[in-house]
Amino acid sequence: MQQMQQDGRLQEAHEAGARALSLAEAGGLASVAAAALVGLAQVVMSMGQPAEAITFALRLLADPVARRGNFALHAWIIAVEAHLALGQVQEASQAVAEYIALSGVRDWEWFGAHAYALAAFAAARERFEEAARLIGHADAVGAPASRRDPQRAMLRSDALGLVAARIGAAEVAALLAEGRALREPEVCAFLSQ
Repeated sequence: MQQMQQDGRLQEAHEAGARALSLAEAGGLASVAAAALVGLAQVVMSMGQPAEAITFALRLLADPVARRGNFALHAWIIAVEAHLALGQVQEASQAVAEYIALSGVRDWEWFGAHAYALAAFAAARERFEEAARLIGHADAVGAPASRRDPQRAMLRSDALGLVAARIGAAEVAALLAEGRALREPEVCAFLSQ
């Protein structure tokens, strides 16, 4: 499904995800169902359907077991992105808090890959210095995989564009460098303020 999405075959990816979800639920395969829900949420975000992405994310998060797992991190960050796309900054803020709490428990395993979405969140709140630090952090720890993902690349570009429009180039460069040196708990302290 991910390769179909990267190839721009979104409708095909959606159909494959829906089939996988149906089969997983029928077979009682909770982890496969969770993966399918996250995949479907990502696909519909790429299709420009953020409300539907939230529906898939919340469906996964409604399961108390899945809510503590790896796929929940992806669901929370998709919820952040979708709420931002809908202009729902308060709802995005709640999803960020949930994401940070779970990330800390799970040893920050996906934080670098998701930091561009957090940078977009900070920029949407007009916290441009934080956004720049988050971009720098993401560049340092999650850049190769994240930049190949068109959604993550777009988040980085959009957030950096907002930052650059508000802050001088020298300050942006300094904040990006500062962000590259920060550890995840330090980055989260900026988001929690």
